[in-house]
Amino acid sequence: MTAELVFESRLSYHMMRQEGTVELDPVIALQLELTGGPKIYASDSFMINHAAWSMTIRRHKPGILLPTELPGWVNYTADAGKSQCVIDIHQSSERFASLLDMFKGGHASEITVVVEGLADSADYSKKWDTAAHASMPAKSICFEFPLPQSEA
Repeated sequence: MTAELVFESRLSYHMMRQEGTVELDPVIALQLELTGGPKIYASDSFMINHAAWSMTIRRHKPGILLPTELPGWVNYTADAGKSQCVIDIHQSSERFASLLDMFKGGHASEITVVVEGLADSADYSKKWDTAAHASMPAKSICFEFPLPQSEA
């Protein structure tokens, strides 16, 4: 019941937030386009591939993220005829800093998220029971960044 979803990042933001005098941990926010993977349908038969996809990458302080913990969750909401899928990812401080440096150099060429919780359909598509489970776990995530081209 796992599926591989492949995205391209369209826009990326580094958000530094403050509430009063307290600085909150920074996040990387991405707008994504689902470019590969199975056709996925929600409980109401809406094709989730056409939803507005985004990702939030949060930095965890050392010692909070256990090595066996899942990297994140995929969440689905439908409101006023608009469907959104938000991927919430938690990364170690070191990996967050590395990803931030990579995103400062440009957009990821491909982001692959392996999710669990999609049922197979007879037509080779997948069904996400969004009525019963608005969230599903992300088992793994992979970011690909193009290497700089050497000058000839």
